[in-house]
Amino acid sequence: DDLIIPGQLKSLGIAFVVVLLLLSLIFRSFKYGLIGLLPMVLTVMLVFLLIGTFGIYLDSVMAIIASIVLGIGVDYSVHFLSRYKQLRNKGIDFKEAIIETLDTSGRAIVFNSFAVAIGFLVLLLSSFWPVIHMGWIVSANMILSALLTLILLPAILRTWIARKEKAVVVEESEPKIEEVNLVNP
Repeated sequence: DDLIIPGQLKSLGIAFVVVLLLLSLIFRSFKYGLIGLLPMVLTVMLVFLLIGTFGIYLDSVMAIIASIVLGIGVDYSVHFLSRYKQLRNKGIDFKEAIIETLDTSGRAIVFNSFAVAIGFLVLLLSSFWPVIHMGWIVSANMILSALLTLILLPAILRTWIARKEKAVVVEESEPKIEEVNLVNP
Protein backbone atom coordinates (compact mmCIF):
# COMPACT_ATOMS: atom_id res chain seq x y z
CA ASP A 1 0.00 0.00 0.00
CA ASP A 2 2.91 2.38 0.67
CA LEU A 3 3.82 2.33 -3.03
CA ILE A 4 0.28 2.08 -4.40
CA ILE A 5 -1.18 5.16 -2.69
CA PRO A 6 1.40 7.70 -3.94
CA GLY A 7 1.01 6.20 -7.41
CA GLN A 8 -2.78 6.51 -7.21
CA LEU A 9 -2.54 10.11 -6.03
CA LYS A 10 -0.14 10.91 -8.87
CA SER A 11 -2.54 9.22 -11.30
CA LEU A 12 -5.39 11.30 -9.88
CA GLY A 13 -3.42 14.50 -10.50
CA ILE A 14 -2.74 13.41 -14.07
CA ALA A 15 -6.43 12.53 -14.47
CA PHE A 16 -7.41 16.06 -13.38
CA VAL A 17 -5.10 17.56 -16.01
CA VAL A 18 -6.35 15.21 -18.74
CA VAL A 19 -10.00 15.89 -17.83
CA LEU A 20 -9.32 19.65 -17.87
CA LEU A 21 -7.76 19.37 -21.32
CA LEU A 22 -10.60 17.20 -22.64
CA LEU A 23 -13.26 19.53 -21.24
CA SER A 24 -11.41 22.50 -22.75
CA LEU A 25 -11.37 20.75 -26.13
CA ILE A 26 -15.02 19.68 -25.91
CA PHE A 27 -16.18 23.21 -25.10
CA ARG A 28 -13.44 24.95 -27.12
CA SER A 29 -12.67 27.06 -24.10
CA PHE A 30 -10.18 26.68 -21.27
CA LYS A 31 -12.54 28.71 -19.09
CA TYR A 32 -15.41 26.27 -19.65
CA GLY A 33 -13.02 23.37 -19.07
CA LEU A 34 -12.06 24.85 -15.73
CA ILE A 35 -15.68 25.59 -14.85
CA GLY A 36 -16.63 21.98 -15.60
CA LEU A 37 -13.79 20.62 -13.50
CA LEU A 38 -14.42 22.69 -10.36
CA PRO A 39 -17.35 20.64 -9.00
CA MET A 40 -15.26 17.49 -9.47
CA VAL A 41 -12.26 18.94 -7.65
CA LEU A 42 -14.47 19.85 -4.71
CA THR A 43 -16.15 16.43 -4.77
CA VAL A 44 -12.81 14.60 -4.76
CA MET A 45 -11.60 16.78 -1.88
CA LEU A 46 -14.75 15.82 0.00
CA VAL A 47 -14.04 12.13 -0.74
CA PHE A 48 -10.80 12.40 1.17
CA LEU A 49 -12.48 14.48 3.89
CA LEU A 50 -15.07 11.72 4.38
CA ILE A 51 -12.37 9.06 4.46
CA GLY A 52 -10.42 11.02 7.07
CA THR A 53 -13.46 12.04 9.12
CA PHE A 54 -14.62 8.46 9.52
CA GLY A 55 -11.12 7.22 10.27
CA ILE A 56 -11.00 4.94 7.25
CA TYR A 57 -7.51 3.73 6.44
CA LEU A 58 -6.38 5.02 3.05
CA ASP A 59 -5.55 1.72 1.40
CA SER A 60 -5.39 0.88 -2.29
CA VAL A 61 -9.17 0.39 -2.53
CA MET A 62 -9.84 3.80 -0.95
CA ALA A 63 -7.22 5.48 -3.13
CA ILE A 64 -9.06 4.55 -6.33
CA ILE A 65 -12.39 5.95 -5.12
CA ALA A 66 -11.41 9.51 -6.05
CA SER A 67 -10.66 8.39 -9.61
CA ILE A 68 -14.02 6.60 -9.81
CA VAL A 69 -15.83 9.69 -8.53
CA LEU A 70 -13.97 11.90 -11.01
CA GLY A 71 -14.66 9.57 -13.92
CA ILE A 72 -18.36 9.21 -13.24
CA GLY A 73 -19.00 12.71 -11.91
CA VAL A 74 -17.43 14.63 -14.79
CA ASP A 75 -20.34 13.46 -16.95
CA TYR A 76 -22.63 15.68 -14.90
CA SER A 77 -20.61 18.78 -15.79
CA VAL A 78 -20.47 17.80 -19.46
CA HIS A 79 -24.24 17.32 -19.66
CA PHE A 80 -24.98 20.55 -17.80
CA LEU A 81 -22.53 22.75 -19.71
CA SER A 82 -23.44 21.24 -23.09
CA ARG A 83 -27.12 22.00 -22.60
CA TYR A 84 -26.41 25.47 -21.23
CA LYS A 85 -24.16 26.38 -24.17
CA GLN A 86 -26.66 24.94 -26.65
CA LEU A 87 -29.40 27.18 -25.24
CA ARG A 88 -27.16 30.26 -25.10
CA ASN A 89 -26.12 29.70 -28.72
CA LYS A 90 -29.83 29.84 -29.63
CA GLY A 91 -29.94 33.34 -28.13
CA ILE A 92 -31.70 32.44 -24.89
CA ASP A 93 -30.73 34.76 -22.04
CA PHE A 94 -28.71 33.54 -19.06
CA LYS A 95 -31.56 33.11 -16.58
CA GLU A 96 -33.82 31.20 -18.97
CA ALA A 97 -30.91 29.04 -20.14
CA ILE A 98 -30.07 28.08 -16.55
CA ILE A 99 -33.72 27.31 -15.73
CA GLU A 100 -34.13 25.21 -18.88
CA THR A 101 -30.81 23.43 -18.26
CA LEU A 102 -31.80 22.59 -14.69
CA ASP A 103 -35.21 21.41 -15.87
CA THR A 104 -33.83 19.10 -18.58
CA SER A 105 -30.24 18.09 -17.94
CA GLY A 106 -30.63 18.69 -14.21
CA ARG A 107 -33.35 16.07 -13.98
CA ALA A 108 -31.23 13.57 -15.90
CA ILE A 109 -28.24 14.29 -13.65
CA VAL A 110 -30.30 13.70 -10.51
CA PHE A 111 -31.76 10.47 -11.89
CA ASN A 112 -28.35 9.22 -12.99
CA SER A 113 -26.69 10.05 -9.67
CA PHE A 114 -29.33 8.12 -7.74
CA ALA A 115 -29.10 5.16 -10.13
CA VAL A 116 -25.30 5.00 -9.79
CA ALA A 117 -25.50 5.50 -6.02
CA ILE A 118 -28.00 2.66 -5.65
CA GLY A 119 -25.78 0.47 -7.81
CA PHE A 120 -22.81 1.06 -5.53
CA LEU A 121 -24.91 0.54 -2.39
CA VAL A 122 -25.07 -3.14 -3.35
CA LEU A 123 -21.45 -3.29 -2.16
CA LEU A 124 -22.74 -2.84 1.40
CA LEU A 125 -23.72 -6.51 1.28
CA SER A 126 -20.06 -7.54 1.11
CA SER A 127 -18.27 -9.02 4.09
CA PHE A 128 -15.01 -7.26 3.15
CA TRP A 129 -14.76 -3.87 4.93
CA PRO A 130 -12.85 -2.00 2.20
CA VAL A 131 -15.55 -2.95 -0.32
CA ILE A 132 -18.30 -1.86 2.11
CA HIS A 133 -16.53 1.49 2.63
CA MET A 134 -16.15 1.87 -1.10
CA GLY A 135 -19.88 1.25 -1.60
CA TRP A 136 -21.15 3.93 0.74
CA ILE A 137 -18.42 6.47 -0.04
CA VAL A 138 -18.92 6.25 -3.81
CA SER A 139 -22.71 6.33 -3.37
CA ALA A 140 -22.57 9.40 -1.15
CA ASN A 141 -20.17 11.12 -3.50
CA MET A 142 -22.28 10.49 -6.58
CA ILE A 143 -25.16 12.31 -4.91
CA LEU A 144 -22.76 15.01 -3.68
CA SER A 145 -21.21 15.35 -7.12
CA ALA A 146 -24.62 15.86 -8.71
CA LEU A 147 -25.63 18.41 -6.07
CA LEU A 148 -22.38 20.35 -6.41
CA THR A 149 -22.73 20.36 -10.19
CA LEU A 150 -26.31 21.63 -10.04
CA ILE A 151 -25.53 24.26 -7.41
CA LEU A 152 -22.02 25.40 -8.32
CA LEU A 153 -22.21 25.50 -12.11
CA PRO A 154 -25.05 28.05 -12.27
CA ALA A 155 -23.27 30.18 -9.66
CA ILE A 156 -19.91 29.94 -11.44
CA LEU A 157 -21.48 30.65 -14.82
CA ARG A 158 -23.24 33.69 -13.38
CA THR A 159 -20.01 34.97 -11.85
CA TRP A 160 -17.57 34.24 -14.68
CA ILE A 161 -19.71 34.34 -17.80
CA ALA A 162 -23.02 36.18 -17.38
CA ARG A 163 -21.55 39.26 -15.69
CA LYS A 164 -18.96 39.68 -18.43
CA GLU A 165 -21.63 39.27 -21.09
CA LYS A 166 -23.76 41.89 -19.33
CA ALA A 167 -20.78 44.29 -19.19
CA VAL A 168 -20.20 43.89 -22.93
CA VAL A 169 -23.88 44.59 -23.67
CA VAL A 170 -23.79 47.72 -21.48
CA GLU A 171 -20.64 48.97 -23.22
CA GLU A 172 -22.20 48.44 -26.64
CA SER A 173 -25.41 50.23 -25.68
CA GLU A 174 -23.82 53.35 -24.19
CA PRO A 175 -24.54 56.45 -26.27
CA LYS A 176 -21.66 57.78 -28.33
CA ILE A 177 -20.63 61.38 -27.90
CA GLU A 178 -20.55 63.06 -31.27
CA GLU A 179 -18.87 66.29 -32.18
CA VAL A 180 -21.28 69.19 -32.14
CA ASN A 181 -20.62 72.36 -34.09
CA LEU A 182 -21.75 75.12 -31.75
CA VAL A 183 -20.50 78.00 -33.90
CA ASN A 184 -22.59 77.33 -37.02
CA PRO A 185 -25.87 75.78 -35.95
